[in-house]
Amino acid sequence: MQGVHFINLEEIMDIFEEQQQREDQEFSEREEVKRRIMELEKDYKQKREVFEQQLQLAQELEAEMNKIAAENKDFTNTEKEYRKQKAESRRKLREREDVETQERHQELMSEEESRTRRSYMKEVEDETRLLRKQKEEKTAELEQLLQGNNDKEQIQKLREAEKESKPKLEQVQEELQRKDTEVDTDVKDERHPKNDKWQRCLIFLWKGVKVAGYITFCVLLPVEVIASMAPDCNLPAHDCDLYNVVYDLLDSYCPHHALPVY
Repeated sequence: MQGVHFINLEEIMDIFEEQQQREDQEFSEREEVKRRIMELEKDYKQKREVFEQQLQLAQELEAEMNKIAAENKDFTNTEKEYRKQKAESRRKLREREDVETQERHQELMSEEESRTRRSYMKEVEDETRLLRKQKEEKTAELEQLLQGNNDKEQIQKLREAEKESKPKLEQVQEELQRKDTEVDTDVKDERHPKNDKWQRCLIFLWKGVKVAGYITFCVLLPVEVIASMAPDCNLPAHDCDLYNVVYDLLDSYCPHHALPVY
């Protein structure tokens, strides 16, 4: 009894069932793969049919377009030829009409008509001379008006120069006032009584610099403006009032008012 091996039927049945399940699963997977392959083949066939149909349609469309292009080319050539023939026909017709008109005109011309024509031409020439004279007079008046406008342009340029120079002058005056304040503050400071002599020297020196600055600015500014504007003034000496305009514009900026000296 000790050498006898017993077979467990339950284990055998479990193994058999597991094997059967695996086989069933593999069969199901193979069937699923087959089904997918068939679907893919079906889709491929359908897409290929659609592609072939579209390709055929494109080829037919291309052939139709080539046909239309050839017809358009023929039509264009025909139209060009027609226009050329039409232009040639018109040219010949005009030449024939011109010849006939000249012949008819020569036949109808008489001595009385010739005299009338000469009289008319003389009147036209007189009117032309009168118009030319009026044109010359109007041109002279226009030049005078333009010359008057030139004076206005010169004055406008001077006023623009005044506007551009005014901020610079105000900036210089502010700087001078600031320096005056600093010098007065230094004079009132009693912390350095031994430097009174040097402070007085600095005050006189600064006042001299300030006066020189005013004089330089008030003299060089109109000179610069006149020098820049003089080339543009082409008027006669008795008509060009440029210097008076400059002094009128810059008179308010100078610390001491004075009349221009000629």
